[in-house]
Amino acid sequence: LAFEFANGELNVPPPDELVRVLQSYAGSVECIFLNACKTLALGQRIVAAMPHVWVICWETKLHDAAAQAFSEGLYVRIAQWQGEADYVARAFREAVAETFGDRSAFQHGDPEVWLHGDDHPHRKRGFHDRDCQGCLPPVHGKGGLLGG
Repeated sequence: LAFEFANGELNVPPPDELVRVLQSYAGSVECIFLNACKTLALGQRIVAAMPHVWVICWETKLHDAAAQAFSEGLYVRIAQWQGEADYVARAFREAVAETFGDRSAFQHGDPEVWLHGDDHPHRKRGFHDRDCQGCLPPVHGKGGLLGG
């Protein structure tokens, strides 16, 4: 995760520093959404330091369009149910079902299981075959809900 300053400079804080900053808001934070690839370890650190906080994160790589669709569904449901018992868990489950359900263009799972290794001819040539599951995996990301 990175923070961009007004002058365009990027700051990538170490995970423990980010957790310390978040802890300073512990009394007012109910949910943290880490909408980036492979944020499970960071989510676990946050929950270890702030067990009352829900953390939504991604265990795997994540397709950009799937991330956008999931976040849109999640935000709508959080706004709709905020204040109700377990509203974050409910919003997470519903957003997963909508984004990665049977009628969705996206499937829940780990794309890296499908991706070609570095020595594959497609990777060496920078070539992507639309019909190749090693180039375009049939799954688009695996999310998780921690804490609460």
